[in-house]
Amino acid sequence: MEGSLSEMAAVLLDVNHHNQWVYKTAKCQLLKSSTDTDLFFYTEIECPWPFENRDVVVHMNLTQNTENKEMTVIAQSTDGYLPEKDNVVRMKYSRVTWVVTPLKNRHLKVNYKVQIDPGGSVPAWLLNAFASKGPYESFSKLKEEIKLPQYAHAKLAFLED
Repeated sequence: MEGSLSEMAAVLLDVNHHNQWVYKTAKCQLLKSSTDTDLFFYTEIECPWPFENRDVVVHMNLTQNTENKEMTVIAQSTDGYLPEKDNVVRMKYSRVTWVVTPLKNRHLKVNYKVQIDPGGSVPAWLLNAFASKGPYESFSKLKEEIKLPQYAHAKLAFLED
């Protein structure tokens, strides 16, 4: 992917705009920011009728290895942070790990791993649709999102590009 670590981090940390590029995200809202690199947010995922939407409260933390400049972002579900909503299934377990390695000429290698228990009763065809289509659609949009003026040329003090 083209971009810098700071640009990628700027997109990932701007959780209020995740619904612009993360597959089937109905809403996403920052709840608390402990530091520039540690935050809590709420997200709701759209599911097709007759299934109920899913939601999760996420604790996201960004770190950088100072030796190789590799950036790691871990976004993990946090139970009990917000009360559950009617007609929305709370996902009890979710863990997303991004390992972003800077390459030459403003390129990034992104290793993305996701583990989710969607909760409730979900048929295999629906899980498979999200598992196969979700990352492709999200990364396609992310490639464009990172170029937007609010992220392009970002320089974050806590990251070494």
